[in-house]
Amino acid sequence: MPTKFTERFSADHNYNPKGRLVIEVKLPSATQRYFAITADMFSYRAKNAHACGCLHDEILSVRPDLQDLVDLHLVEADGVPMHAEDLGWYWLLGACNVREEYGPLTSNFNAKTPEACHTFLAKHLSISDECTAEIVRTTTAILRTDGKDAARANFSCFVDELRPEWKAQADAVIAKYSKK
Repeated sequence: MPTKFTERFSADHNYNPKGRLVIEVKLPSATQRYFAITADMFSYRAKNAHACGCLHDEILSVRPDLQDLVDLHLVEADGVPMHAEDLGWYWLLGACNVREEYGPLTSNFNAKTPEACHTFLAKHLSISDECTAEIVRTTTAILRTDGKDAARANFSCFVDELRPEWKAQADAVIAKYSKK
């Protein structure tokens, strides 16, 4: 698969009714530790991009077949999400309705609801809503009975159990796009 390719579109984007999207895909390699998919968006006949970076909604509007790459954006070569455990723990505490000074429920800038934290956790760990609900229930119970350290240790084990699944997903995507 080429690492850079251009897609022309006429989709009704709020700020760009037609133009082109230059999509760049980076698979893990000796010099690239993680997956990346970004884009530069140009207005019709414009020389300079007017939007760039993590334009996943725009990419998927013209290339829905790249969903698997978007799902792995900034994921390590072994399939592990960036800051898997620490960021997962942050969202898990929010999903469990635990309010901390710098937690997602108490941010002065953009506070989240427990439901939103549940969604972020599921997306971050690439797990189903049912699996997310189960880890939220389990963690809430452990927090009540055994405290935060025990809940964190349990979550760490949960993350470790996901590693083979993440690895298989990453390997499949690397194999799929390395052939093209």
